Amino acid sequence: MRSAAHNAERTNKNRITQEDVDKGYEAVKEIKEKYELERLTPHHRLIVRILKKRGEISSTNFYALYKREADTQGLKAKSSRSFNNYVADLIELNYIKVDRAKFRGNIRLFKVI
Repeated sequence: MRSAAHNAERTNKNRITQEDVDKGYEAVKEIKEKYELERLTPHHRLIVRILKKRGEISSTNFYALYKREADTQGLKAKSSRSFNNYVADLIELNYIKVDRAKFRGNIRLFKVI
């Protein structure tokens, strides 16, 4: 609400509009996301960066890509179980969205929200 009030004040409005609230929410959301991402481990951040760069990744390729990127970043890649735990953390924190693929088997598609 503080950010919404600042937005309304900057545009010389007497009232806070829904547009001011929406803009304020987006600004605070970005700040909060950056803060939370900085508190996570380097492996969490790497997973988010991979998804931002690729857009959408299938579960069949995700771990192999993570291992490759971890090696290039100088990080020791975690086991697939730890990787899955990191991904679950990011899903719970609403950084990642997961959907079932529309084709064969138990394949999931991951993307950044």
